Amino acid sequence: CQERCAPALVMIAPIVCPKLDVGGNGEGASETTECTLLGAIRSCHPAQNLNKDSAMRDAPEDVFDLECFLPYLLNQAAEASSRSFAAVYREEFGISRTQWRIMANLGKFGGMTASEICRISHIEKTKVSRAVGQLQELGYLKRTRAQDDKRRENLSLTATGQAVFRKLGARGLAYQAQLATALGADRLAELEAMLQEVRALHAGDVEQE
Repeated sequence: CQERCAPALVMIAPIVCPKLDVGGNGEGASETTECTLLGAIRSCHPAQNLNKDSAMRDAPEDVFDLECFLPYLLNQAAEASSRSFAAVYREEFGISRTQWRIMANLGKFGGMTASEICRISHIEKTKVSRAVGQLQELGYLKRTRAQDDKRRENLSLTATGQAVFRKLGARGLAYQAQLATALGADRLAELEAMLQEVRALHAGDVEQE
């Protein structure tokens, strides 16, 4: 799958590992260890190496290869980049990924219910419930009863939570700038546009558990 995967690797690999040099015009993408996103991950994170049987590496083109399957590549790229940025908010503010995602949504959209956060962020209800309680204990979040429906509980950031969100927003912009440096601003914009298109293609899909 080298010819099919190389363009995706050239564009996405620096997101997974900004230190990875795949060349400004894509030259060198095949030299990263393998022509897949996981090849880039392995070269940057050898401790997380996922060994692959030689028979899989030599599989013919018409055989399904998980590492060239777009949903899998997107998931791996998202996981790797999320873990990279997670180090920022974990070290500076001691919050988890779920807590950060809740704060990010509240910071962007304002007051929301836990159910709305679950739907937008695709996070399990139990995780959201637990994270909301922890954020409230930290003083970052508050709960209020909806005036039109006392059964509904609205969540919003406190003044302290808003300050933390602004600081993390600045860190996020810096992280994005690093990706732009690694990829090039034009290529990053192209990648963002393609990801938006992929998301739009499936906007009407109904998720089935």
